Amino acid sequence: MNMTGFEIRFIPKLLHLQGDYFTGSSNISGAIVNLVYYPLANLQTYCGVSVPGPHSGTEFAGNIGIIYNLK
Repeated sequence: MNMTGFEIRFIPKLLHLQGDYFTGSSNISGAIVNLVYYPLANLQTYCGVSVPGPHSGTEFAGNIGIIYNLK
């Protein structure tokens, strides 16, 4: 299995588009794309989609989350 990813900073430190792709046919194969918003320096929120890889046996899914950095 291989992995590749990207990040496009539309507005640095405020609005980014991030994605990852995992090759193979395991249950984690496929692509994940999220739009990430940084309302505060130590807080990020995101929403996006998970697209399954061929023959992975998984389904499309939506992603939504909040990450708080304690540092």
